[in-house]
Amino acid sequence: MHTGDVDVLKACSHGTGLADEALDYFDRMHKVYNVEADAFHYSCLVDALSRAGRLYEQTRRALLGA
Repeated sequence: MHTGDVDVLKACSHGTGLADEALDYFDRMHKVYNVEADAFHYSCLVDALSRAGRLYEQTRRALLGA
């Protein structure tokens, strides 16, 4: 687990309107920094998306890992 990555995603979940930033950072974690997402990363992303009312993305990422 990369603590800094989780912290950034947690911050996005508590900021208003930061779901897009959470998605962008989550994608860059793997594509740019070669960080493999774990359960903590996914739970933070799901939290950010659910708080923003974006259940489609939440479900797709949680179930498909995409």
